Amino acid sequence: MALASTFSFALGAHAFFTFGRRIHYVWLGLFKSLIALIIFLVLLVFKGNFNLGDQVSFLQFFFSGFLGLGLADLFILKAFLILRPGRTLIITGFQPLFVGIFSFIFMGHSFAWEKLYGILCFILCTVILSQEKSHSINKDTYKGIAYSFIGVILNSFSCILTRLACDQSPAMDSIEGNTIRIFGALVCFILFFRFLETPRLTGPLRLLKSKDKLYLLIGTLFAAVISLIFYMIAIKNGDPTTITAIGITLPLFSYVLEIISDKKRPSRAMVLSFFSFVVGAFLIL
Repeated sequence: MALASTFSFALGAHAFFTFGRRIHYVWLGLFKSLIALIIFLVLLVFKGNFNLGDQVSFLQFFFSGFLGLGLADLFILKAFLILRPGRTLIITGFQPLFVGIFSFIFMGHSFAWEKLYGILCFILCTVILSQEKSHSINKDTYKGIAYSFIGVILNSFSCILTRLACDQSPAMDSIEGNTIRIFGALVCFILFFRFLETPRLTGPLRLLKSKDKLYLLIGTLFAAVISLIFYMIAIKNGDPTTITAIGITLPLFSYVLEIISDKKRPSRAMVLSFFSFVVGAFLIL
């Protein structure tokens, strides 16, 4: 389930990067959340029965979506525009570390200190990325890395909130929980959309060709619906740290899609960074 969620998100991430260069990233986040909420509400109607849990689990799901699917996505989408998806998502290799720390603090889980060797490989990975020739060292490069880390930390805390909500209301299924999470994300994007200079909601849609609209809808379906359904099933039934450790295969899928899309040979720095990532992933898993 975790691997299926990761692959689905990688497919959607490439679509968001493609349109992120042409459309404001806050608009993309708002559009993604709005379409995803509509789809989940339709699924709830076909499902026939509704279980929104108690007040505690509702708030946990809501803030899980607000922080992880909303605020974290804003930072990740911004980092996409600077570092590209493959480079940005390599930094997600740090997520098991933060999830492990948060699990230790909020859930009393033990922390596997022997996995620090894998974390060191991810740190090396990040250093290589920052020195890549095709991305000269400047403020934007470091901003992209900083945005990625902020997104990873927010996502990690969101993961813990999701697991706590599942434990609080175990009768709730993936569709019900994700409907609340997407609602939380939508509230986040509406707040940013209201106070930032962004295009009107219908404006960019008029400029897109029919095939672009279809591509964006398919990307939303994979990244914000299918991926979330698989993700919550995995989180509900597995250990959060292990689930996120499996999720670090995300850069592998994203990097391959990036190479295929660009039809260019990867740079030497990117190959070295990716090799360091693979070694770190092996040590983590």
